Amino acid sequence: MACARSVGPAVAPIGVWASGVGCVGSNGASLLLDVVGPVTLIEGAIDFEVANALSGGTTAVLIGGPTPTLGIPFGVALEGLGAPGCFWMGPFLVAIPQLADSAGRATLTLPTEFSIFYTELIAQVLGLDPSANSLGLTASNFLTVPLN
Repeated sequence: MACARSVGPAVAPIGVWASGVGCVGSNGASLLLDVVGPVTLIEGAIDFEVANALSGGTTAVLIGGPTPTLGIPFGVALEGLGAPGCFWMGPFLVAIPQLADSAGRATLTLPTEFSIFYTELIAQVLGLDPSANSLGLTASNFLTVPLN
């Protein structure tokens, strides 16, 4: 299922697969992660864009290698931890923290030197949002980004 894009880029680059919809934060919007522009591999980069975070809020872009389940994301519902409607779509290798701007947006440029090790990356963003739920976190949609 493609993610709903209430705020953010209109179209992801060809080959980027978005699934799910982020859970709703205290601002009434679902956290959104997208890729903007082309994914370039030779001395290139991937530009991730976060939208609908809290104004000036803390987010973390989570990056991982290929999913171990034949490309099918493995989702863990966070409802039992106090975040209804939120899913952890890992496994992830690294979390890169950022601050959203006053409009709830943030951009992360990730170099693609690691493309010699992986054929795809997976990504999701978590946002600190103490008023959203008892866990104090919201989670975005899930992206699969091909690197070939």
